[in-house]
Amino acid sequence: MLVELAFAIPIMTLIMVVIVDVGLIVREHQVIQNAAREGARFSCLPENYVYSTPPDYFAVRQRVVEYARQEGITLVNDPALIEVRQDVRILLPTGLFVYGSEVTVSYTRPMLIGAFPLLPTNSMTLTGRSLFRNLD
Repeated sequence: MLVELAFAIPIMTLIMVVIVDVGLIVREHQVIQNAAREGARFSCLPENYVYSTPPDYFAVRQRVVEYARQEGITLVNDPALIEVRQDVRILLPTGLFVYGSEVTVSYTRPMLIGAFPLLPTNSMTLTGRSLFRNLD
C-alpha cells in the first residue's frame, strides 16, 4: 500500500500542476486578448488618431498596459510588444474599403513546470489581436 502511494503521489502532483498551469495560460490569454480589444477600441476613436510621422501610439499602448495591470498581468509600453496600426484596410461586404485600427499584444509567461525535462522551453508567448473599424 505505501509503495503504491509512493508511486502515485508524484504523478498526481504533476498532473495537478499541469492542470493549474493550463488554467492560468487560458486565463492570461483571455486577458491579453481583451487588452488588445480595449486598445483597438480606444485607437479607433477620432480623438485618438495619430497623425505624426512616425506615429507615436503611446496613449493606445498605455491603455493596453493599464487594462492588463488591472487583471494582474505586467506589460511594458513597448512598440515591439504592443503593435498599433491605424491604417488597416477593411473590405466591407459592399465592396468599399474603410480603415481600421489593429492592436497586437505579445506576452511571454514562465511555465510552472519549466524545469520538467520533457518540455522544449520554460516559457510561453501568448498573443492577442483585435481590429476595430475607425470611427469618423
